[in-house]
Amino acid sequence: MVDSKVAKPFTIDIPNERLDLLKQKLNLATFPDTILTNANDWSHGPPLPVMRHLVEYWRNGFDWKAAEARLNLLPQYIIPIDIDGFDPLNVHYLHVNKGAKNAIPLLMVHGWPGSFFEFTKIFGPLTNGDGDEPTFEIVVPSLIEYVVQGGDWGMIIAHIMANTYYPEHVKAVHTNNSDKCDPPSFFENPVFWLQNQLRRPYTAAERAGIDRTQKFMSEGYGYNLMHKHRPQTVGYSIMDSPIGLLGWIVDKLQDWTDKYTFMHAFWYFVRFDGLIY
Repeated sequence: MVDSKVAKPFTIDIPNERLDLLKQKLNLATFPDTILTNANDWSHGPPLPVMRHLVEYWRNGFDWKAAEARLNLLPQYIIPIDIDGFDPLNVHYLHVNKGAKNAIPLLMVHGWPGSFFEFTKIFGPLTNGDGDEPTFEIVVPSLIEYVVQGGDWGMIIAHIMANTYYPEHVKAVHTNNSDKCDPPSFFENPVFWLQNQLRRPYTAAERAGIDRTQKFMSEGYGYNLMHKHRPQTVGYSIMDSPIGLLGWIVDKLQDWTDKYTFMHAFWYFVRFDGLIY
C-alpha cells in the first residue's frame, strides 16, 4: 500500500542553463544531405523540409517558459513507489479532483510517444458532471522511463490491472487500440481458416484494415523492435541530440494521428530530471 502522506506537490522548473544548452545544440544542428526534398513524402521518415521547419520553430518560435507555466497550472505530484529488488521509483502524476460527491476514480494511462498532457483537453467534461452525468476523479501517471516498448503501454497496463491485479476494483476499461489480430492462417489453424473462408468474403472495410495492419508490420514496426532489442543503441543518440529525438517522435505523430499540429510535438519533450528534450 502507498501512504498518501508521502506524495509531494511538484512544479516543473527547468534550469536556464539547460535551456541555454538546448539552444546551443539547436544552433549547431547538422542536417543530412538528401534527395528526398518533397515535404509530403514520409516514406523514408520525416522529410528534410519538415525537420528544418520544426527545428527553426523550436529554435526561435517555441517559448518553453510559457509552456512550463501552462503545465504548472495542472495539479502535479511526485510519489515514491516501492518495487521489490529495486530502489523506490519516483512517479510523477496528475490528480484532478473537483471534490464532487461520489466521483468515480478514473486512471488515464498514456502510451508512447505520449505524455500526460494529451489528456488535458477532456478534464473539464469528465470532472464537471451536473448530476445527470457521471463525474470522475482523475489520476494520470507519467510513463517516462521505458524499458521495453511493446504494443502500447497504456492499453497493456489497463488490461493487466483489470484482469490480473485489481479485477474487483476496476469497473470498466476503455482503450484506443488493441493487440494486433491477424486473419486466420491455413498453416497455423487450418480449421479456423476454412471456416473463415466459407463464412463470407471480407468487406472492403475489413480488407482495408487487414492491408493497413500488414503495411504497418512491414514498414512501420521497426521502432518497436529497436525499443525491445537495442534500446541503448538508439538511446544514446536521442538523449544527446534534440533533433534526433524530434525526428524519432514526429515520425510517429505523423503516422498515428489525424491532422496533427506538429507544433504540439514539443509538449512531448518534457523530462522531469532537468531536461526538456
